[in-house]
Amino acid sequence: MKKLLMIILFNILIISCSQIKIGSINEELGCPPDRPSGLTIQYISNNIELNWSDNIESDFKEYKIYRSIEKYSFPYTYIERNKLLSTTSESYFLDTNLAYTNSDYSYYYRIYAVDIEGLRSDYSYEYYWF
Repeated sequence: MKKLLMIILFNILIISCSQIKIGSINEELGCPPDRPSGLTIQYISNNIELNWSDNIESDFKEYKIYRSIEKYSFPYTYIERNKLLSTTSESYFLDTNLAYTNSDYSYYYRIYAVDIEGLRSDYSYEYYWF
């Protein structure tokens, strides 16, 4: 009986996290933050500027920004190819450390959000600049 009750509660939590998108309720349920979305990329004077929509969860802590030069390489490639660029609480990042600024290379970016409990969102969709 106890095992059945635990399974039911676990399923309710999973369903609730995927269906409820109201910040304060997500924290009470122990749900991870929403996936970062709305990412836009601009190339400005040999730098790449990233902007995205703010996460609204009240227990939001930070974003982790990753970069790769290989398409669809997240999250399974070596660290040299899938580099953690920065950790920030802002929904903005300026990538000033570009090794390649010609048209032979593309940069691919993904971001995930982390809350104060250490729960992380899914990766954002992959965005790139070529």
